[in-house]
Amino acid sequence: MKKILHIVGKMNLGGTETYIMNLFRGVNKKNYTFDFLTYYSEGEEGYYDKEIQDLGGNIYKIAPFNFRNAVSFIRSIRRIIKEGEYDVVHAHTTYNMGFALYAAYKENVNIRIAHSHNTSIGERKSLPHYIYRKIMHFSINNYATHYFACSLAAANHMFTKFNVESNSYSYLPNAVELESFLSIKENNLRKDLNIHPKTKIIGHVGRFGKAKNHDFIIDIFNELTSIEDNYCLILIGEGASKSNIQERVNILGLNDRVRFLGQRNDIPDLMSIIDVFILPSLYEGFGIVLLEAQASGLPCVVSENIQPEPDMKLGLIHRVELQNKKQWLLCIKKLAHESKMPISTRELAIKNSNFILSKVLDKLTNTYESRK
Repeated sequence: MKKILHIVGKMNLGGTETYIMNLFRGVNKKNYTFDFLTYYSEGEEGYYDKEIQDLGGNIYKIAPFNFRNAVSFIRSIRRIIKEGEYDVVHAHTTYNMGFALYAAYKENVNIRIAHSHNTSIGERKSLPHYIYRKIMHFSINNYATHYFACSLAAANHMFTKFNVESNSYSYLPNAVELESFLSIKENNLRKDLNIHPKTKIIGHVGRFGKAKNHDFIIDIFNELTSIEDNYCLILIGEGASKSNIQERVNILGLNDRVRFLGQRNDIPDLMSIIDVFILPSLYEGFGIVLLEAQASGLPCVVSENIQPEPDMKLGLIHRVELQNKKQWLLCIKKLAHESKMPISTRELAIKNSNFILSKVLDKLTNTYESRK
């Protein structure tokens, strides 16, 4: 039995967290245990916390890092690693994974994985933060034994050229149970959301924050409805900037056309009623939600910042530069009136893709079983 400690932030409903949960659900529980070290403020709970515990995982909560608690932060991580006697430490956070990898090194953990999931984090430009990133970059690239990334851009963002070109680096595709998106029974979601059967639905799934570029989504939708009023926008997710976006929607008088749905566990059903999926991200490590949208047969209008890896070569990804708003409008309008791709075509693409959970788990567990 191999004991794996995953280093994460908060286990909320985000792309990386959902990916890790897919791994946990699919891994052989007789051979591997997954525990989670999370960074929570006092009293916080994560969306996936209960499911983690139901699946047999432990959750260890420590206070988030700040410049004043660095020493106690490392001590807390070392204590948890030591007491748990872990075979593998698998770090998923961005720069501060450097602390976890250093702690794992000091506690003589043989397999120490640095896993890059993003290409940027909206980095602050102050001198202390610059020094912090340099120290963490050094720690990540010197104390990890293995390097994973969901895309080449994510690898280049976090790892040195030497490590990316070494045998220690592996491209590990994000895995999703895509079969659940293929064939959805007819549902009453349009009625429940008070959306007319003939209204075209523009959809987006993502955490409310800088990366997902919700301001751009509202700008485009506002212009779209000024030209043609037969559209509705559904926004799925939570996050720090949600209230600001709600205020903008209110000021623009779009309340009756925009639905804020929060965190949902019925994404396949929601995808089935969407006509066009949009992802105008400012930066994106992979974009798991694009796999789900393509499996649902949705045309996807995305920014130039989306990585090429999630494209399943179905002709559903339409890349448009953010500065070209006119092209965004034309593309959305055109695609909204196209019929969805046949299930058989999507099913074949999924079968031949690298995103099958069993394939990713095989590659991952081979690393867990390696000696170093």
